[in-house]
Amino acid sequence: MLVPLYRVAGPSEYLAITGWKIQDIKLAKKALILPGQRFVRVNVPPVNYTFEVQAMSAEKLPFLLPAVFTIGPRVDSDDSLVLYAKLMAPHDMCSKHVNELVQGIIEGETRVLAASMTMEEIFRGTKEFKKEVFDKEEVKVKSEVKIYENQKEADVAKANAELAAQKAGWEKAAQLARVEAKQAVSIREAELQVEVEKKNALTRTEKLRAELLSEATVEYDIKVQEANQNLYNNQREADANLYEKQKQAEAEKATAEAAFYSRQQAADADLYGKKKEAEGIVALAQAQGFYISTLLKALDGSYAG
Repeated sequence: MLVPLYRVAGPSEYLAITGWKIQDIKLAKKALILPGQRFVRVNVPPVNYTFEVQAMSAEKLPFLLPAVFTIGPRVDSDDSLVLYAKLMAPHDMCSKHVNELVQGIIEGETRVLAASMTMEEIFRGTKEFKKEVFDKEEVKVKSEVKIYENQKEADVAKANAELAAQKAGWEKAAQLARVEAKQAVSIREAELQVEVEKKNALTRTEKLRAELLSEATVEYDIKVQEANQNLYNNQREADANLYEKQKQAEAEKATAEAAFYSRQQAADADLYGKKKEAEGIVALAQAQGFYISTLLKALDGSYAG
């Protein structure tokens, strides 16, 4: 954003302001410089220029004309100040460039005027001669001022066009900012609405989840109770079957043990009989051996096989 600048001229200065809302040039001792305007400081104290002009009269006689010219605006005339500001504001009055410019103009016009006058006319009417030089310079200056004014009008028109373009750009930027702000508000409202909808949906989801969880919990408890009842019934049935099978196994075991005992008794009796029979055979064999041994002894060991 461009901020206006407050400027104050010095005691021997004026502010020459051009640009926005100013037709030509505005001179002021103090002013608020607005955006789209420009200013320069114009020093108004007069400046003396001393020259020795070499010229030639109508009789082709060369001569040296010393001259002192004081150049400055008439501070009691607004037109003079404006004209001075237009021509001299961009330059330093004591600069070499301005000194050479003034000297060149005065020497040129002096030589032209002297070439049309005799020596007698020149030295007889020195004041008239100087006045003639100044009159010619004034005509030339006015023509240059007209050119300068045309150029300044073109510059002002260009500055106004640039300012209008800048204002259009600022207005466009402002409109764009307003549109963007409005869009930002709309987007934020939409985002907030989306967040509200999300929260509502989340609330509904949580409520539905709680309801479903409650129903599922109840159903789960029922199924668990049913499963426990079925398990209990199956366990009772399994226990009854197991008890029945255990009783049957115990009966079969008792029967098997009784049969085994009977067989064991029979086997023991048979074994005892065979043992007694073997003992009888051994006793018989021993008796036979004893008999044979006794017989052999009786025969004195004589035995023919």
